[in-house]
Amino acid sequence: MVIVSHPNVNQYVRALLKALEARGELQEFHTTLNFGRRRVALPQRKIFQHARLELMRLLGQRLRQNWLVGHDSGLASIDAVARMLDREVAKRVKPGSAIYCYEDSALATFGAAQKAGAKRYYELPIMFWTTTQRAQLPENISMF
Repeated sequence: MVIVSHPNVNQYVRALLKALEARGELQEFHTTLNFGRRRVALPQRKIFQHARLELMRLLGQRLRQNWLVGHDSGLASIDAVARMLDREVAKRVKPGSAIYCYEDSALATFGAAQKAGAKRYYELPIMFWTTTQRAQLPENISMF
């Protein structure tokens, strides 16, 4: 059984959830909000929302409170939201489970998974900037 975690929902997360649910392999899905564009079509018992900090972040953005939502420094920054979700999901890891995390919300969860002997799957949907540069250069031009 797989626990999936993502602070926001996108088409790739939806596809993964749909496939795991169809195969009977989805244990839980953890996210910040599950309504509107972020809603996923899963049984409610499998969805765990961790909404408080994300709601604060969205309100802070709307009210232009940069001190609250500033990158990596704000109490309700996107980075703080990801770390909060990571800590909450880490509490749910059990031996024999598998964990599928994205981007910046995996460190504590993977630490707990390692201790529990759980499988870990990590997805980073972008390449590192130097890899991107190399991929965009013609083959006959040297990077250095």
